[in-house]
Amino acid sequence: MWGQCDAIYSTFCVMSLLCLYRNRLIKASIYFGIALAFKLQAVFIAPFLCTFFLNYRLHIHKGFKAKDALLFIIPIMVVWLSGAVAYCYGRNPLDTFPIYFEQIDIYDNICLKCPNFWGLFITLPYKTKQILINPSLAICFTVLLCGLFYTLKHKTLNNQSNFLVTATWFTWTAVMLLPKMHERYTFMIDILLVLLSFTNKRFVKYAAISLAINTWIYYYFFTVPLFPPLYTKIARSVIYSAAYLFFTCSLVHASKPQESHSN
Repeated sequence: MWGQCDAIYSTFCVMSLLCLYRNRLIKASIYFGIALAFKLQAVFIAPFLCTFFLNYRLHIHKGFKAKDALLFIIPIMVVWLSGAVAYCYGRNPLDTFPIYFEQIDIYDNICLKCPNFWGLFITLPYKTKQILINPSLAICFTVLLCGLFYTLKHKTLNNQSNFLVTATWFTWTAVMLLPKMHERYTFMIDILLVLLSFTNKRFVKYAAISLAINTWIYYYFFTVPLFPPLYTKIARSVIYSAAYLFFTCSLVHASKPQESHSN
């Protein structure tokens, strides 16, 4: 609808996850770099990539190696090489990365039509929402860090059946708690939830809710709203946030039997 390339970067993100699932870390790093070269929003899966790598080195192939640095260097190089044609035609080779940082500063509203947690606060005064931007970053970072420690402590990723659901949680958490999120940034979450639905039917309800919410959002762009737009946005955020919280609780609950069984 918007002429965006979300399907492209999401495809390479999924390919990166597939390579991780097969323990092909270098290929996963390359695909992530390609995704990042198309859109900054590929960074939503970065927390999971880091979590998987740490788990891989701490619990599976124990010990870190010098070549592990390549996993972090490769995406940066891929992004830089994506501008090779522009460099040949005179563009400054150092212009690549500032573009990403400039994109972060384009908007100054805590929520941009995304039905995430911060959509619950859109009725606040504009200056108050601006003040909340930095704390929201700290909250998102803290929750993701807690997810990382929880995953490593309980060795969640040692069981491959937990791979996709953990990847989905990290991605969903990033979108739910980061500020300045557009409605289209939930695109990859829809894809991951649909994939999860094929692994276990208990995830179908989350995929259905996510797809319904996004259909609702785009429907309102083309029709006369039945309810005041402001309250409609809040209602969507309430439903979407509730789905995310139930999803999170279900993962924590599912990990408990595994923990007690292993003990």
